[in-house]
Amino acid sequence: MEKVSEDQARAEVNAWLDAKRVKPPKREAHSDAIDDLVYAMVYGQLTLDSETNEFNQKLDVPIEGEGASTTDLKYKFRLRVNETHSKMKGVKANDPDGRVMALVAALTGKPRAIIGKLDTGDYSVAQSIALFFL
Repeated sequence: MEKVSEDQARAEVNAWLDAKRVKPPKREAHSDAIDDLVYAMVYGQLTLDSETNEFNQKLDVPIEGEGASTTDLKYKFRLRVNETHSKMKGVKANDPDGRVMALVAALTGKPRAIIGKLDTGDYSVAQSIALFFL
């Protein structure tokens, strides 16, 4: 069931991209990721706090387990290099999946081990957000 219209969701995603100062060439290169974010908003999986520009992702498949339970992820609007550096420790330069997982961990403040437990559908939304921090 739709939570917001596609037009409203697209306007919110574009406002977020504008606030991040994402240039048109990067938007064109990642148009599929933009569409993923729009549809995640349309169906209520993703919301945007207009005051802080932080995305909140309601997980379709919550993570449950010993000390690793979560039903949602909140994404920072800005990241500093040192925040990503600490999460990248132990990730090989030739491991793109590991690097994206570490970036999502830095964006959400969650350990990489928790991000690694995301359902693939939930992870695809996380990847779409992370693309704009590369």
